Amino acid sequence: MTRERNNRVYKWLDGHIGPPIIAMKAALDMRQRPCDQRVSNRSPRIALVKTESIGDTLLTEPLIKSIKHVHPAGAITYICMSNNVDAVRGLDGIDEIIIFDLGAPLRSLCRLTRLRPFDVVIDCGSWARINSVIATTVPAACRVGFRTASMHRHYAYDIVVDHDSGIHELDNYRNLLRAAGITPQRSAPRYVIGRQAAGAPVFPLPSLGEYVVLHIHPGGAQRHLKCWPDAQWIELGRRLIGAGIRIYISGGRGDAVGAGRIANLIDGVHCASLAGQLSLDQTAQLIAGSRLLVTVDTGIMHLGAAVGANVISLHGPTSPRRWGGIGRSVTPVCTTASCAPCINLGFDSPCRHGGCMDLITVDAVFTQAAEHLKRTGRGRPS
Repeated sequence: MTRERNNRVYKWLDGHIGPPIIAMKAALDMRQRPCDQRVSNRSPRIALVKTESIGDTLLTEPLIKSIKHVHPAGAITYICMSNNVDAVRGLDGIDEIIIFDLGAPLRSLCRLTRLRPFDVVIDCGSWARINSVIATTVPAACRVGFRTASMHRHYAYDIVVDHDSGIHELDNYRNLLRAAGITPQRSAPRYVIGRQAAGAPVFPLPSLGEYVVLHIHPGGAQRHLKCWPDAQWIELGRRLIGAGIRIYISGGRGDAVGAGRIANLIDGVHCASLAGQLSLDQTAQLIAGSRLLVTVDTGIMHLGAAVGANVISLHGPTSPRRWGGIGRSVTPVCTTASCAPCINLGFDSPCRHGGCMDLITVDAVFTQAAEHLKRTGRGRPS
């Protein structure tokens, strides 16, 4: 199966081939019209399309909750890719999941044309043209999607919503829902632990207790700009251990070597790396059982917020007002760099070398960590 995220060939095709395909589909379809009655059926069939990243996927959960609140008898189909399907499985209220295989796009598109028609298709993608191709291939009475500056992907939607870079992405999603005639609820995303796919590897998770999770590796096209320096992670880890706290480092398979090295440099006895050893659902369990998650701005930040954990999120090139985790126990710590933030969609920063994350001090992070640990009433933060 094709590795969708950060695949250079896919991105080139998406950027260069996607817009003309969408324009041709719109010209051939000739369907664009006002949809005055978006959801008139009492038991509507609604499809959501989201193909990018864990964090973005988790942010769509309030849409599902809102749809089910307004149309409890309605059916929701979620169209995703293999890179975010594990996150989709943790969202409550979905009736059907369809995985679009980017390694076999024509076969996948043909499969979509055979689906029973939907009342509404809502494309939650803000930049990927493949989302638009998918949304306009699915049989539907009405299609809703974003017009994002310079992306040239909105031509074939029946209802176009301007994507606003000045608001949180969840609020952009809520605007899609409003355009579809459904009033969104003001709820935070939630992830349901325990919906792991059959056959997933079993790993003995640590019991509840005195541990903090560090997630040190960001994802995305410009992930290097969102990295906090290793030396600062090491110092923070040692100070947490000095406060009587054990540490686990989370991460994916590609993070395993780096996470293991950091764990050994912090303390090979009281700090261990689990990077590459846990499924997404197991990572959610690990974080939910922790006293605190300290993380860079990435999908695990949203996962921590969605399971109700205490979260400290580190923001340099991204703004928490635009992309931050949502929840009462999420505390953002931001850079003091005057040029930040500079990332809107995840890949559009003009910066090549970074450095704004370096300005987030260990003292600032540890002070917030100590406050969280003090509120939980255990350990010896100082």
